[in-house]
Amino acid sequence: MWELAYREAEAKAVRVLADGMGEGLVLLGEGGYYALYYFFPLYGRKAPDPEETPDWVEGPREAPEASAPPTTRPAGWKNTATLFSLTSPSRR
Repeated sequence: MWELAYREAEAKAVRVLADGMGEGLVLLGEGGYYALYYFFPLYGRKAPDPEETPDWVEGPREAPEASAPPTTRPAGWKNTATLFSLTSPSRR
Protein backbone atom coordinates (compact mmCIF):
# COMPACT_ATOMS: atom_id res chain seq x y z
CA MET A 1 0.00 0.00 0.00
CA TRP A 2 2.93 2.37 0.61
CA GLU A 3 3.74 2.42 -3.12
CA LEU A 4 0.19 3.12 -4.32
CA ALA A 5 -0.02 6.48 -6.11
CA TYR A 6 -2.84 8.87 -5.20
CA ARG A 7 -4.44 8.47 -8.63
CA GLU A 8 -4.71 4.68 -8.21
CA ALA A 9 -5.80 4.88 -4.58
CA GLU A 10 -8.52 7.43 -5.34
CA ALA A 11 -9.94 5.19 -8.08
CA LYS A 12 -10.10 2.23 -5.65
CA ALA A 13 -11.29 4.15 -2.57
CA VAL A 14 -14.44 2.98 -0.82
CA ARG A 15 -14.38 6.10 1.36
CA VAL A 16 -12.67 9.51 1.17
CA LEU A 17 -11.95 11.44 4.36
CA ALA A 18 -10.81 15.05 4.74
CA ASP A 19 -9.85 16.90 7.91
CA GLY A 20 -7.98 20.03 6.83
CA MET A 21 -4.60 18.31 7.10
CA GLY A 22 -5.03 16.32 3.89
CA GLU A 23 -7.02 13.34 2.72
CA GLY A 24 -7.46 9.79 3.86
CA LEU A 25 -8.47 7.21 1.29
CA VAL A 26 -9.92 3.96 2.62
CA LEU A 27 -9.35 0.93 0.41
CA LEU A 28 -10.17 -2.75 0.63
CA GLY A 29 -6.94 -4.71 0.33
CA GLU A 30 -5.37 -7.99 1.32
CA GLY A 31 -6.50 -8.81 4.84
CA GLY A 32 -8.99 -5.95 5.27
CA TYR A 33 -9.35 -2.21 4.94
CA TYR A 34 -6.42 0.22 4.76
CA ALA A 35 -6.36 3.98 5.23
CA LEU A 36 -3.84 5.86 3.10
CA TYR A 37 -3.16 9.41 4.24
CA TYR A 38 -1.89 12.19 1.99
CA PHE A 39 -0.82 15.34 3.88
CA PHE A 40 -0.41 17.65 0.88
CA PRO A 41 -1.51 20.88 2.69
CA LEU A 42 1.51 20.54 4.96
CA TYR A 43 3.63 21.00 1.85
CA GLY A 44 1.74 24.14 0.81
CA ARG A 45 -0.35 22.44 -1.88
CA LYS A 46 -4.12 22.55 -2.37
CA ALA A 47 -4.32 19.12 -3.99
CA PRO A 48 -2.14 16.02 -4.03
CA ASP A 49 0.09 15.20 -6.97
CA PRO A 50 -1.53 12.29 -8.89
CA GLU A 51 1.69 10.27 -8.57
CA GLU A 52 2.23 11.07 -4.87
CA THR A 53 2.56 8.09 -2.54
CA PRO A 54 0.92 8.13 0.91
CA ASP A 55 2.59 9.81 3.87
CA TRP A 56 1.02 7.34 6.29
CA VAL A 57 -0.74 3.97 5.99
CA GLU A 58 -2.89 2.19 8.60
CA GLY A 59 -4.37 -1.27 8.39
CA PRO A 60 -5.52 -3.82 7.79
CA ARG A 61 -8.73 -3.39 9.78
CA GLU A 62 -11.96 -5.38 9.69
CA ALA A 63 -14.28 -2.48 8.84
CA PRO A 64 -13.78 0.73 6.85
CA GLU A 65 -14.90 2.84 9.82
CA ALA A 66 -12.10 1.36 11.94
CA SER A 67 -9.56 2.72 9.44
CA ALA A 68 -10.48 6.33 10.09
CA PRO A 69 -9.08 8.23 13.06
CA PRO A 70 -11.81 9.89 15.16
CA THR A 71 -10.83 13.43 14.10
CA THR A 72 -11.47 12.94 10.38
CA ARG A 73 -14.62 14.14 8.71
CA PRO A 74 -16.15 12.83 5.47
CA ALA A 75 -15.19 14.87 2.41
CA GLY A 76 -17.66 17.64 1.85
CA TRP A 77 -18.05 18.63 5.49
CA LYS A 78 -16.72 21.95 6.71
CA ASN A 79 -12.95 22.00 6.67
CA THR A 80 -11.83 21.86 10.31
CA ALA A 81 -8.76 23.95 9.52
CA THR A 82 -11.03 26.99 9.31
CA LEU A 83 -12.30 26.37 12.84
CA PHE A 84 -8.92 26.98 14.41
CA SER A 85 -7.48 30.40 13.69
CA LEU A 86 -4.99 32.30 15.78
CA THR A 87 -6.34 35.59 17.02
CA SER A 88 -4.84 38.04 19.41
CA PRO A 89 -6.68 38.46 22.69
CA SER A 90 -8.83 41.54 22.94
CA ARG A 91 -7.34 44.38 24.97
CA ARG A 92 -9.35 46.69 27.14
